[in-house]
Parts: sequence; structure tokens; C-alpha cells
Amino acid sequence: MPRCPLCGTPLVERHRLLLAGVGAAAILAAIGMFAISMIWLDALGLWVGSAGLFLVLWATLGRGFWCRTCKRIPSGAG
Repeated sequence: MPRCPLCGTPLVERHRLLLAGVGAAAILAAIGMFAISMIWLDALGLWVGSAGLFLVLWATLGRGFWCRTCKRIPSGAG
């Protein structure tokens, strides 16, 4: 089990395929919200798209690891 480079706590591993799939679905939903082009849907689409991008990056760059103590995604996990 990998450990956090900052605090040494064992890292929690999330399912990478699930993170990437939900992130991609959120990005596609955001694109659909921008297609409707109403001001409140555009704002919601921006938020949903940002969350989707975060999940995709967590699955790829963060490799699905999470530190419960630091509440962050360690960059050198694994």
C-alpha cells in the first residue's frame, strides 16, 4: 500500500475507471448544457465541467489515490 509523501499515512485507492467514466460523463453533460445556452445552465455547466475535469485528472495523474489525513491527492503516489 503506497503512503502519502507528506504525512506518511496509507493512501486510499479509488477505482480509476469509475472516476474517469463519471468525469467524462460530467464533461459531456456540461457540453449539453452549453448547447441549450441559457445563462443559469451555462453557469451550472461550467461547474459540472470543472468537476468532471477534476475527476478525469484525478484518475489519470493522481492514479486514483487519496490521503485522508492531508485531504489531498498526492502527486507522487504509487
